[in-house]
Amino acid sequence: MDRLDLSYDRNMYTSNPYDYGVSGFFRDLFGYDHPDWVEPIKQTVSYYDSLLIEKNGEFYLPKGTILYHGSLNYPFREGLQFFSNPNKITFFGLDATISIWYILELIEILGRIDSSNIDVDDFFNRYGYLYLFELTEDLPVHKILKYLSQNPKEQRVCLRRNTICLHPQVNFRGIDRPDLYELSSEVTFYYSDFKDSLQLVDTYLVDPLLLFQNKNNPSYDPRESVVKINNYEPEYTQKLPKKQYIDYYMKKGGKKKKRTLKKRKRKKKKQ
Repeated sequence: MDRLDLSYDRNMYTSNPYDYGVSGFFRDLFGYDHPDWVEPIKQTVSYYDSLLIEKNGEFYLPKGTILYHGSLNYPFREGLQFFSNPNKITFFGLDATISIWYILELIEILGRIDSSNIDVDDFFNRYGYLYLFELTEDLPVHKILKYLSQNPKEQRVCLRRNTICLHPQVNFRGIDRPDLYELSSEVTFYYSDFKDSLQLVDTYLVDPLLLFQNKNNPSYDPRESVVKINNYEPEYTQKLPKKQYIDYYMKKGGKKKKRTLKKRKRKKKKQ
């Protein structure tokens, strides 16, 4: 699959990385991660040593590196997914895996947004988009976050203008996710600050329904859910009627189950 790279870490994990057992304050203060994830995270951070190039004591992602961005918006839009806000950082995957699965997460979030004051017939996306950006020059990395507990949205250094952060990140298989996790990496920055160093080279159409139907399959390759867009067609922006969206994503055992974004304990599913 041309240019759709997998993550450096090819393992599948079943321990919830955010089931810490300690408060958020201490996680952030001491950089605490789940014991099962400590070594994989160290290995991924060590991988950055071979990925980055050093010039005059500064580190850079090399020219030609591909950054991936999953979205429900066409064309590409920086900042927040659901509201146009260029004053928010944009998240890019260092591999295609995390950015593709993120589209399923966005699709499932739609069902948890209050739609009472909107036109529901123009709200539920049928497809998502995967954007591939190629670096046209070496891109500086100002901060490497070394723990999953360090969310770039909560790190002051990563919220500064003209600043790029690189960090390990878990890719989740949607909101109502199984205990199947993979370790990827993200790069975060204000797109407008570095847009002259990026070139959009490819756009892929992503079918989140395929992702949803296969999220319990540990051997599923999410790249099977995408197709390259050579010529954009209006049908790519089609919307789902609310009833059809519910049938696709929110019915279990014939009943609609509303869930919140609050984290809850889940039983491991038999594979």
